Amino acid sequence: MVRPIDPHPDRLVKDLQGIRHLDWSRPRDFEQLKTLLRHPVVRGLAEEPNETPQRVAALRAFLREVIARLEQRESAAPPPLERSVALAGAALLRLSPEFEQMPLEEIRAHIASRWEKRGGGPLSIDGFRLHLEESAVYGPLAAEFRELARERADDPHFDVALESALSPIAESLIAMEQRTFEERTAHIEQGVLKLLDERQMFEALIKSIEAARHEFIAVDHVDVSEWFVAPRLHDYLRIQLRLVEAGKIKGERIRIVTEDELEAHGRRREQLEMLIELHEKAGASLLLCRAETVPKLKLGFSPHVGLLVIDACTATPTAITGKLGDGTIGRAMVYLRRTDEVLEFMEEYTRLKMSAALQNQELRDQLDMSL
Repeated sequence: MVRPIDPHPDRLVKDLQGIRHLDWSRPRDFEQLKTLLRHPVVRGLAEEPNETPQRVAALRAFLREVIARLEQRESAAPPPLERSVALAGAALLRLSPEFEQMPLEEIRAHIASRWEKRGGGPLSIDGFRLHLEESAVYGPLAAEFRELARERADDPHFDVALESALSPIAESLIAMEQRTFEERTAHIEQGVLKLLDERQMFEALIKSIEAARHEFIAVDHVDVSEWFVAPRLHDYLRIQLRLVEAGKIKGERIRIVTEDELEAHGRRREQLEMLIELHEKAGASLLLCRAETVPKLKLGFSPHVGLLVIDACTATPTAITGKLGDGTIGRAMVYLRRTDEVLEFMEEYTRLKMSAALQNQELRDQLDMSL
């Protein structure tokens, strides 16, 4: 089995490599070339910098300038072993009409037949592909691209064209963000993702609940007032209960209650009663459990960390842990398969539910008695 080649760490080289699989007559296909199409010099040359076809046309014209510079240099000083980067670049970038529709292997054969092998003899196609194509063609092309782009940016006659372009640091920042995206995507594929801020937290919670097929279970440590005064939290609750009321999923929440929420005539007690009423109206289960019980159970997602598990009965549950409502998210994580952590959360939830089941009626009676 052939091991796949890792993507090149240089984003410009990676994008140049991508052109060999594309057709210049289909500019929309070039949108995958994030670094090249967003490059300041390409945006500066494009008639409409925000339109893909115009940027692709500008990229093609600029690459032809790059090849022309290489050809001029090679004419003055022929490359060793006849290894013309200009010839190979024009072919692999499909900049000449003869290569536009030519299969990639034929392009490689064309280059290999003209490049000489060290020690004599013909250069094999695989030898070119595996050992020379990246380092001896795309690397020099990327270097020439950058050099010409720097010269163009320094040209005072190009200033007007670059008014809509980005700072030279943009390429590095884009590469940094792309690396972050790829790293986080890799974590998702491994089944776990750390959430970075409250916005991500709520997006993950809502997407998870909307994707639920059977049920959700949840542990609620949030200050009871937050369910009604925090817009994101209220929307999240509304979506949950709407799906339960519509019969699409079942829902069960364990509410950790504090003594001040049980005080007669207190505002927090009124909000707790409102929360209970919303769940009852939707047909979702809400079990009450005293806050002092939680530390005794030594739960992994405590203290003050909530838990949401979607479709725990399936082979592919989703679990989310984290804090909500106070602007911080604590140890916020998304688990996307039946990991050891998810199994532990579910076991802990079961223990907490047993305690909540013993206390729930007593706490509800206490609320009724304090009326």
